Order: sequence, then C-alpha cells, then structure tokens
Amino acid sequence: MKKVIFIILTLSIFSLSQAQWLQTNGPLGGSVNCLTNLNSYLFAGTDGGGIYTSTNNGQSWKYSSDGLISRTIYSFGISGTKIYAGTYNGLHVSLNYGFNWSQIYINGLQQQNIKALLILNNMIFAGSNAYGIFLSTNGGMNWSSVNDGLESNNIRAFCNIGTNIFVATVDGVYKSSDYGKNWININNNLINTNISSICSSGSVLLVGNPNGGASRTTNYGLNWIICNDSNFVYSVYALFSNGNYVLAGSNGYGVSKSTNNGVNWTRINNGLENKEVYAFTSSPTNLFCGTLGGIFCSTNYGSNWSAVNNGLNNLQINALCKSGNNIFSCAWRNFIFMSSNNGDSWLSKRGEIISEIVYSICSSGNYIFAGTAQGVHRSTNNGNNWTLATINGSGIGIALCMDSLTVLVGTQYGIYASTNNGINWISKNNGLSSNFINYLYKAGPTLFACGSSYFYLSTDHGNNWYIAYYGIQNSLPVTGMCYINGRYFAATANGGVFISTNNGTNWTLANNGIGNNIVLCMVLVDSNIIVGTRNGIFLTKNYGINWIQKNQGLIDMNIQSLIYSNNYIYAGTYTQSIWKRSYSDIVGIEKISNIVPSEYILYQNYPNPFNPNTNIKYQIKAESSSQKSEVRMIVYDVLGKEIATLVNEKQSPGTYEVSFDGSNFSSGIYFYKLETNDFSDTKRMILLK
Repeated sequence: MKKVIFIILTLSIFSLSQAQWLQTNGPLGGSVNCLTNLNSYLFAGTDGGGIYTSTNNGQSWKYSSDGLISRTIYSFGISGTKIYAGTYNGLHVSLNYGFNWSQIYINGLQQQNIKALLILNNMIFAGSNAYGIFLSTNGGMNWSSVNDGLESNNIRAFCNIGTNIFVATVDGVYKSSDYGKNWININNNLINTNISSICSSGSVLLVGNPNGGASRTTNYGLNWIICNDSNFVYSVYALFSNGNYVLAGSNGYGVSKSTNNGVNWTRINNGLENKEVYAFTSSPTNLFCGTLGGIFCSTNYGSNWSAVNNGLNNLQINALCKSGNNIFSCAWRNFIFMSSNNGDSWLSKRGEIISEIVYSICSSGNYIFAGTAQGVHRSTNNGNNWTLATINGSGIGIALCMDSLTVLVGTQYGIYASTNNGINWISKNNGLSSNFINYLYKAGPTLFACGSSYFYLSTDHGNNWYIAYYGIQNSLPVTGMCYINGRYFAATANGGVFISTNNGTNWTLANNGIGNNIVLCMVLVDSNIIVGTRNGIFLTKNYGINWIQKNQGLIDMNIQSLIYSNNYIYAGTYTQSIWKRSYSDIVGIEKISNIVPSEYILYQNYPNPFNPNTNIKYQIKAESSSQKSEVRMIVYDVLGKEIATLVNEKQSPGTYEVSFDGSNFSSGIYFYKLETNDFSDTKRMILLK
C-alpha cells in the first residue's frame, strides 16, 4: 500500500511540475546592490530580484526572498543572528538566515526606501532616501527620528569609528558623537558633496562620489584630501575595508585596491568581466564583489576574479530570438547569451560587442544581428565573433526585424535596410514624420514601425510609410505585433491589445481579461496569441475576444520578451532571467496517458452538441521512423475554411485531449481533422447556441 501511495504522489508532483512555468538555468548573473555574511552564510541583495543566499562560499546561490514585500534590496545589517534588509518598501528582518522575512514598520513609513543600515551595540540606524535617519534601541520594535543637524534627508551610507558615527548623504558627510542625537557637517574643503559610499580604515575615513572619485580624511573631516592616484577608479559607488586594505568599486572602471589607507591605489580587474561594481564583502578565505552582471570571487585578495553566479538568475531579458535550435537572449546591460539545449545552460556571446546596452536581436539564416547603443553588430558563427555594421553614421540600433531576406533597423535617424546581410544599408524614411524609431515588426504581409508618438505601416517593404494609429494613438508605443487570417493584433504599453480588420487603418480594443493594460511583448503560435504584461502572461484562443491568465509558477510577473521554440514558450522577465513552459500545457493540450497505443484513433468530441466548449481525445502510436510524430489538428467550418489550429507539434506516443472554444463562432456544423505522417481522420461536431 505504501508503494502505491508513493507512486501516486510522485506522479502528482511530476504532473504539477509540468503544468507551470519553470526557470531555465540562466542566463546567470544580475545587478547586485549589497553583500554581507553571517557565520557561514553569504547574502546578496539584488536590484529587483530579491535576496539570494550561499552556504558554500558563493559556489551556488539559493533564492531566499519569502516574505519580502519588495525585491529591490539596498542594504544589509547584522545583529547577533538577526539579519536586517533595507528595501524599496521599508525594512525587513530574518531570524533564520534568510529562510523567511518579515516587515518592520518604522513610524508608519513602511513604504520608504531604506538605503543604509548601521548596527552599533544594541542600536539600529536606518537611513532612508526621503525621511532621513531613524533609530531603534529595542530590536526594531520602536523607532525615533534622529535628524537634528542634517541638511539632507537623502541618506546613502553609514560607517563608524568607535562611537563616532558618520553618514553619507547627497549633500555631504555628517558626524555624530552622541549616537545620532546631533549631527554636524564635516564637509570642509570636500570638493564634491554628492556622496554615494563611505568606509573607515583604522582612523582614516574615506568617501566615494558617483561623479568624481573619492576623498580621505585623517582628522574626522576637518580636512579632506582627494584620492588622485592615476590607478584610482572614478565614479565610486562602493568602498570596503577589512583592516588590511581598502577597495573601491566604480561605474565602469572596476576595482582599485589600496594597502595604505587610500594614498596609493592599484587596479585589480583581472577576470572581472563586469566593471560596474556596487558592493563588497569577505569571508575568512574569499573576497566578493557585487556588480551589474552578478557576483565575482577572489581567493587571492583581488589579484584574480572569477564569476560565482550559479543559481543567481537575476537578469533583465529584454529580447529573445531563435536561430535553428539555438535561442539567443539580450540581457539589459549584460550582453548576449545563447542556449542550444532548451535553456538547460547558457553561454555568454558578447565577443567583440563593446556596448553594454543591447536593445534587440534577430536572425536570418546563419546571421545573427544585435542592435546596441553603438549600432548594429552581426555574427556568422552563433555569436562567437561580431563585427560592427556601418549605417550611414547612425549610432544606435534600437529595433530590428526581418522582411524576407532584408534586415531592417530602427534608429534615432529613421529606418535603414540591408539586402546583403548588413554590408550595405539604405535609408527607408519616405513618409515618416518622426525619425526616432523604437520598434519594428513584420506582421503578415505588412511592415510596422513605431516611435514615441507615431505608428506607421508599409505594404511595399518599407519604401513608403503611412500613418496607422487611428484608434490606437493614445496607447503608443506598440510593443508587439502579429497577423492571423486577415486580422492584425497590436500590443501596446499604454492601452492593452488592439485589433484591426482593415489592414491597420483603424484599431479597436481586444482587452477582455487582460486587466493590466501595460503589454510589453507578443508571440503568435498557430492561431493562438500569447502576450507578456506587467502582470504576467495571457493567452487568447479566440482572436482576442477573451484572454486567460497563465502565470502558474512565475515569480516575476513583469514579462519583457516572449518566443516560441521546440514546443516551449520562453519568457524573458524583468528580474528573474528566463522561464519556459510547454506550449501544449499553455494552450490546453493534455497528455492523459503514457501507455503506447497500438493504433491511431481520433475520438468523437464530447459533449456533442456543445456550447461553447468541447473536448477532443486522440491516440498517437509510435511511428517506425521516429519515436515522435508530427501531429496537426485543424478545425474547419462547413465551407472547408480553416478556423482554428488546435495542435501543431511533435508528440510522443500516448493519449491526448485538447479543448475547442466555439465562443467566437456561430451555431452550425464544424469538422475537426487529425493528421500525422501516417494517419488522417476527420469527424463532425455541432455547435448549438
């Protein structure tokens, strides 16, 4: 009996895991704002992706954000075995090494940004970006405002030298010698007072500036000296000291190290692939830095760095494309990645691309094109190498699309086209009243282009453009397009989904069920449309009349990009890299038995007659030439016109069931046809309303 129960539970768990979104193994990395350690635990606070923990010195990371109200983490503080996290929505605490978190209310201001934390003796200092500093002396139960003497309430960072507390603000540095009761300005001859970071090394105090390097003082701020060593970094966002050396992290210059309290510096960037550095921490054996592209570790005091991002899936994926069996993804400011095994692993494909900002990506045959802040790059070997295409002086490749064998790019100077894979380009701006093009699409026979205020279409491959925004003009920009049986669909960032039945001349809403009107991407598979929004993923199987939410398993509902490949839908998210889900599961094709049938069978639908939904069961046997069969099921009206595609994929042997929704069709007789390489059968069904 126990074995039977175990088998049933196992099958139930397996079925559940297949019926939801699953995170792919990458791309790895993401923007890390803060780092700390507690006993054998490392904590990483990310920019929008929550908190990750590691118990093996950074070799792998686990998502540890249960209970967090906000997943944007700015700061950490430790008191005994308690760890505090300052977030976009207030202060949180964990009593069990990050297994779960609870919010702490600070004078009713739980929505404030807690940018800085300092724990000194039994006191917790919390610095916000708008309300200054709050102090608790009883573990966060009660708080008081301690801002006397502060000229700015925008707090960036804390540090202390003994009982002297120092705070960095956007308006300079302040010191308190009485635990925050009073603060005094110590900005004497501090040239730039916009301070982003602060740390102490012995009796030396150092501050970092996002626009002008760093300064140091040996007398608690009576005088400041600029750190102007030629090896020093600029745009300092992070400072760290462990007593033996000081580290400075910058925006674009990587890490500099000083062994004499900031007098002299050495660049230590060997192996540091991302040089936008925001945080540091150390363990007894290793040094860690948090960057825009993830976490790096050094076992030799910074002489060499290596990425330690296993499990850290925290990238913003703003574009996806496929080339054969390969999937390419653009991670915002973290370059390009490729997977050749359905997302089980991802390889960096940055190559010679200098720009850190990649807007778009598309493929044509063996060519991959990437639109970046420095123009269009192309690759002929799956991203191993890239060359920059020269486009008549245009510096930004914002949008890309393919029109047969022609590649088009939208730039700040209009649209350019190449018929020889990016070697030569010609302008395609006739009819455009605004040349700044953010989006380009090929939908059916028509090209569409969109800027911030205009929406255009072209029916002659971009030679001439015409206004196409009647009914949609207040909802721009258009973020996705598709075409089905004479209908054009447009996803918009400010109004939901629109449909046009007159070749794009006029548009009407097709929004029922979406709810959130910020739609960011769209993909068409068969006759089904799937859109990504700020509130997750939605499906329509009836040309936009109704939309069904398909968010099961997702952590991040902010969907930036979608693509279909190898019977999976891949979703690029804002903070959680890439997720995938079986297309069959999304549209309702359910495998109800794994027993291999001895023959093909198409069953009669049930119920029949039906209104408006019915189910169709069928059996697929093993073909001699291949274990999987190419399966199609099409619904036709009485005149033989194809009205819906229910199945169009490779399927393994077994018994399946698919549903058909007749809400969009009138009463009458319809036919459904099942086709494989070796079998074809058609049956009749009656829709009776």
